[in-house]
Amino acid sequence: MKLNHCISTIDSHTAGMPTRLVVAGIPYIPGSTLADKRQYVIDHMGNTVRMLMDEPRGHRGMRGAILTPPTTKDAHVGVVFIGGSCIPSCGHSTIGVVTTILETGVMTPVEPVTEVVLETPAGLVHTKATVKGGRVVSVSMVNVPAFLYEADVRVKVPGIGPLTVDIAFGGNFNILVNSMDIGIQVRPENVDVFIEKAILILRVIDERIHVVHPERPFINRISHVQFYGPPSHPQANMKNVAISIPGTVDRSPCGTGTCAKMAYLYSKGKLGFGEAFFHESVIGTLFQGKIVGETEVGHYPAVIPEITGNAFLTGIHQFVSDPDDLLRNGFVLGGAVGS
Repeated sequence: MKLNHCISTIDSHTAGMPTRLVVAGIPYIPGSTLADKRQYVIDHMGNTVRMLMDEPRGHRGMRGAILTPPTTKDAHVGVVFIGGSCIPSCGHSTIGVVTTILETGVMTPVEPVTEVVLETPAGLVHTKATVKGGRVVSVSMVNVPAFLYEADVRVKVPGIGPLTVDIAFGGNFNILVNSMDIGIQVRPENVDVFIEKAILILRVIDERIHVVHPERPFINRISHVQFYGPPSHPQANMKNVAISIPGTVDRSPCGTGTCAKMAYLYSKGKLGFGEAFFHESVIGTLFQGKIVGETEVGHYPAVIPEITGNAFLTGIHQFVSDPDDLLRNGFVLGGAVGS
């Protein structure tokens, strides 16, 4: 047996969406900031990321995170998110990471509440884990500031027709689309159609609008198209399906997408300060959110969003790579329409 790598991970799911947390087996990631570390991973660790995220060890919907030392004394740990083009922020993975490091003893949990501050490429994320009997019952995260970037964007999309959408930031840039405007209900059986429509909509928006975060200019692309509609769950206010480009369906309500949605609703006067917002995913799972503060990002009025969810550990793995394996770095089967 010839092995090049042995990488240790702990897997979890948050509201149905996986997080593969790398805890050992990769070299130190250089960089003076988490943004620098993320860029290093993108530039120099592509084979490792693909090995862990893609088939045959993962799948198109796999998401992950790499623990790193923080670059600021204000954080307990640094996190680089992998999968999905190494997006700067990931809400469901944040909940998964905090649950994992507390339940496995990477950090010692304190009952009834343990505070964990993550340094991410998008900024500091403050979390509070509710702990009972040594188990993490739920995690609340106060995310980076969220804001409505551009409202009422009118476009004509081939295959759809005239459409009005909004663009909001909640850790990543989201296009927000009312599913009723394209005549499709948010149901599991419609996810392939949503993927197709997301690619078409993004193509038109990208030709017209170049997004740039006013304080973190390296965040300069739209990563999600979020379709929303009436809820099915009796507790939910709204139901969504978030498509991350180039065509992955988020099984959870999407953490950063929920923050973007709350920023949009708050700016439109449809969500009050501190008002509970229950966001349902396409598979019926929930995140609870609320607005806990107001601020500004550049010239944009912004909010401080908080979301709460729970995660469950699903596996402890040691992944290996054989130098004779032509598929050792993973592969992706198929692709999104138009990707």
